Amino acid sequence: MDVLNFINRQGKYPLATETFQALQDNTALAASLARLIGMRYAIIQQPTANADGIAIFDYEPMPLKANPQPEEQADVVHLVTTSIDADIDGETITVRQTRYCHYAAQNAYSGADTPVSQFQTMTINELMQSLAQLAQHTTPRLAIIDYYGSLNDLPYGYVPCTTYENEQRRIDEYLYGLYGNDNITIQNPQQGYSRVTRCLGVDIPDLTERFILGANDMSNHTDFGAPGGEQQITLDISNTPRQDLNDQWEYPGTPPTTLVTTTGYAQATQTAVTILPPYMAMHKLIKVI
Repeated sequence: MDVLNFINRQGKYPLATETFQALQDNTALAASLARLIGMRYAIIQQPTANADGIAIFDYEPMPLKANPQPEEQADVVHLVTTSIDADIDGETITVRQTRYCHYAAQNAYSGADTPVSQFQTMTINELMQSLAQLAQHTTPRLAIIDYYGSLNDLPYGYVPCTTYENEQRRIDEYLYGLYGNDNITIQNPQQGYSRVTRCLGVDIPDLTERFILGANDMSNHTDFGAPGGEQQITLDISNTPRQDLNDQWEYPGTPPTTLVTTTGYAQATQTAVTILPPYMAMHKLIKVI
């Protein structure tokens, strides 16, 4: 946001709550679009002597001021945030009034500096083309993907579908900050571990140690969204092959080592056997925006 204009109205807020929320929502939407196209730092329009340019600084769109440092002499883009305190109804309220950036020489100012070399340069038309391409190729909401990366670097718009180790609650705090405490529910099934159960109105499926199977609504066992299967089965008389002590096993493979001898036959004792196929464990993520 650039400037908050105070108005003469009853109450302690300089803007109507609805107006302020609309401004915040529009700013968040613009930042979300920047994240979706991977644009963290960009110059969309260069400033002129008569008009500000447009920059994206750490995913946030904002004005790019011309002076005090010409572009060709600049090493960094400097972020400026100024605040004012307003005494309203006897309460001191800090209001961020201005947030913009400008070209600068390195170490000329204190605060946030980002090297010019990190900024992409594109025109507004190129930005619109990027957004149009994104609309054609974006992953749909509620899609689930395999993710071979760290949860400390979650792609924007995704949350984990699995239980994850959460050292010092860093991932939880990141998710709360990204989606808001009221829009995400995180449980802690065990000390040091977390699982997202709901986000932005979406109930998050628990895919911890689960494969995905194509649903068949004609079957009672594979209805859409229904869990199933076992990691192990127990061998007993009802589900093991019979073996004649004088002949070969009536089942391919190596027989169990422990046998119970009956009259003329051998049968396996009750033993839990793992039936998982070979696998590689990855994170499962679901898209919630």
